[in-house]
Amino acid sequence: MKPGYKTTEFWLTLAAGVIGALLLADVFVQGSTPFKLLTAFGTVLNVYGYRASRISAKAADARGVVGSGGA
Repeated sequence: MKPGYKTTEFWLTLAAGVIGALLLADVFVQGSTPFKLLTAFGTVLNVYGYRASRISAKAADARGVVGSGGA
């Protein structure tokens, strides 16, 4: 099994977390174009992170790996 930091899910989650932290810290003016772009990008990262996670879980479940959490 691959270490967690080498997975797509980790990097997508990390990027979404950094974007969220920047937005919460008011680094960008609310309503500005950079704010809107980062909000949209963070949302896309969350969606793809979830999809990657589900694909990994389903693949592990199909291989019969115990503890995959897949359904």
